[in-house]
Amino acid sequence: MLSYFLNSRLLHGQIDFDILVLILTVKILSRLMLQLAAVRKSFYAACNNIIAKSRGVMEPVAVQLVKSYCPPLLVYCVGGLGLTSSAIRQLSVCWNDAFKKIFYFKRFESVRALQIEFGSIDFQHLYVM
Repeated sequence: MLSYFLNSRLLHGQIDFDILVLILTVKILSRLMLQLAAVRKSFYAACNNIIAKSRGVMEPVAVQLVKSYCPPLLVYCVGGLGLTSSAIRQLSVCWNDAFKKIFYFKRFESVRALQIEFGSIDFQHLYVM
């Protein structure tokens, strides 16, 4: 469809760059959201698997397993995408949800103190690294 749009505009000698940039921006943003959905899906799958297999162990062991195996799934190739602040917040929610699930926290409760206690950092700092 984009090639048809370009060809018809070029044939008439009228190129509207604003519309072209808008179309490309929408396509790039929709692709970025799809890639983030795949990243979030793989993170939640790995995190749920680790937590399910470690139900009988103490919480520090489960935290260490999640800290060892799950952050690479969130940060792998994400640095090259140039994420927006809302995308960084979405991935930060994923990271916080892992701690909430281990310690049975409610959605509105903060896990920042737990992350500091266990020597973990929030996702925004992981993303910068």
